[in-house]
Amino acid sequence: MDDLFPRVIVTGSSGCLGRRVVRYFKSREGQQRLVAALLIGSASSFSSSSSRPATTVEVDIVGADRTPSETTTHLGDITDRCFVNALFGDPSSVTHDGFDGAVRGSGASAERERRPRVIAVVHAASLHKPHVATHSRQAFIDVNITGTLNLLEATVSCRNATAAVVVNDLREHGKPRSVVFIFISTTSIYGDALSPPKDQPAVWIDESVVPIPKNIYGVTKQSAEGLCQLFHRNEQLPVVILRTSRFFPETDDDPARQAAYGDATLKFNEMLFRRVHVDDIVEAVSASCERVSRSSPRPYFGLFVISAVCPFTTADLSSLRGQAAAVIRRLFPDVDDVLTGCRSVSSTTTGKGRVRRALREDMLWGDEHPDEKCDHGDERWILIADVDRVYDSRHAVEELQWKPRHSFASVMDVLRAASMMQA
Repeated sequence: MDDLFPRVIVTGSSGCLGRRVVRYFKSREGQQRLVAALLIGSASSFSSSSSRPATTVEVDIVGADRTPSETTTHLGDITDRCFVNALFGDPSSVTHDGFDGAVRGSGASAERERRPRVIAVVHAASLHKPHVATHSRQAFIDVNITGTLNLLEATVSCRNATAAVVVNDLREHGKPRSVVFIFISTTSIYGDALSPPKDQPAVWIDESVVPIPKNIYGVTKQSAEGLCQLFHRNEQLPVVILRTSRFFPETDDDPARQAAYGDATLKFNEMLFRRVHVDDIVEAVSASCERVSRSSPRPYFGLFVISAVCPFTTADLSSLRGQAAAVIRRLFPDVDDVLTGCRSVSSTTTGKGRVRRALREDMLWGDEHPDEKCDHGDERWILIADVDRVYDSRHAVEELQWKPRHSFASVMDVLRAASMMQA
């Protein structure tokens, strides 16, 4: 039992978000933050580059998904309890491909099997809204509810089995901390609460708003959140729930909106009220680990809306219905100049390519867009006319000390630079 090594499990590791989480946690910075927060137990030790902890400990990052990718280390289904148990190192749970969770070295000094002590689970695997049209309700229940339950039960079992064990390489830092469970939820669970009548102000959405799910996706994600809360209450499991707004690279599911604005134009406008950069979600995951480390000895629970920090206030809600462009111009006086520059740049093939590359590299879809050769020639580059909801992520900024880097203003800077290069 003394030969345990730290492990982080990321489900949905072949997806848009899961890939980014795995890549970050395998990076030098990601490893240092995990060690500082969940092993040493002092997130403040990562507050500056000069005080980052020096450690030879390597956290094993396991990516679990049904779809192969370079960030998925183990193929399987979270509805399969045997597969889930094996991710946590249960030697009695051998999967169809022979994976039993152990790590085996070579040479005389590494003949013994080493078992993992899971320090964090980032549960991003899910059936999503687009799957409503292609999957049964039962499939949503199996993946989103039963799959989450399997992971929660395995997390608690692993925590209980290794609670008294101190990792050899970290004994000088004290007793290891409890495993943290981070659940990636969605603002879609708010459902009908997001759509006020046309003659009503936009709605302000924060953690206090009661969800009114309108499809099986929202119902199952809300149920999974309930399971997380239950395991925190009854099993003292540290839990963080992140209700993320839109971050997917695919085009809008409303054909009328897509036709009226264009893909990039819509995503640009959505950064004001209902979109977040996927890398900022990764930062929220890391900040969650660090927040849990500051809560000892009481197990932590937190629920957060994760969306790009909005520039609006509640005083703007009435004007945002039908007069959103005027509100945006008041807050960003040079936005029309930027949009005019984009329309001018897009009039040439070279310019369109420059804007596309700039947005790929910075914000709107990064390297995850399904069509790398997408042409934004049909982009309108205009301001949105009507905003029906505003996501407020201030609680995450204050409580988690979350520091998102991407916003409507930062994308304006990218577009402005692309336009100036063309000029």
